[in-house]
Amino acid sequence: MVRAIIFDYDETLTTENSITFLVKWQIRRYFESEKFFNPFKGFLYLVRIFFYGLRYERHLRTLFSKKNHNKPINFIINKYGKYVSKYYPYILRGLKSSTKSELAKSSKLIPLKPKLKEFLLQLKNNNILIGICSMSIEIAVITSLSFVKLDYVACNNLIYFKKYIGKESVSITTGDSMLNIRDAHDKKNMVLHFSKIHNIPLNEIIYVGDDFHDFLAADVSGLGLIILNPKKLNRKNIVFYKKGKDHYNFKIIRNITDVLRYLNT
Repeated sequence: MVRAIIFDYDETLTTENSITFLVKWQIRRYFESEKFFNPFKGFLYLVRIFFYGLRYERHLRTLFSKKNHNKPINFIINKYGKYVSKYYPYILRGLKSSTKSELAKSSKLIPLKPKLKEFLLQLKNNNILIGICSMSIEIAVITSLSFVKLDYVACNNLIYFKKYIGKESVSITTGDSMLNIRDAHDKKNMVLHFSKIHNIPLNEIIYVGDDFHDFLAADVSGLGLIILNPKKLNRKNIVFYKKGKDHYNFKIIRNITDVLRYLNT
């Protein structure tokens, strides 16, 4: 019997990475907004994203190259986590100087998977607890999924400082962050934590993700489901997806709503 489902967020519940979306929104306002118009600052943000994006892609090309095809899947997962967590804070700095309310407004625009609202509400109607375990930032997850009660949220957080404008205090991002979720091991540990605090056996928990980061969490859950994301799957990394399927215990699904088939297992 399934009593809880823990979801990854980015590209599992959304159609694109939430942080990329928010940073692009931040850059866009520097070029289009009367209030925040500052093309010089926007250009610097673009250069930063381009620079770190290129370095990240270079590391991934090396990681998924033929010389690593014989390496064990846990080696790939560990390396992958190190590369992601290395560059992630630099990307988050692209949100510097945003207020908490501005981030909440832009988070409402993060594109979600089709029919996601109906799907999550259906789970709630079946008395299933819903958790989120993601490298995204908490405010993005909570705001974009505000239509449903989340029973557990394990995400990263931005650091804010308070600025007083008259008698009103405003929370503004410093550009720094607190990374609670860095890699696949953190996600696995969050599944174990969820099981403990809600007193639900692991065999009654489903974990749903779409990436190497999700393999360990899917494996430790009673049932792990990995969505085959065409955008992330290519001829270089497919070798390691196949190794993951052979080494860890999870099933492949095509769409988020395919989860419904497993509710009575």
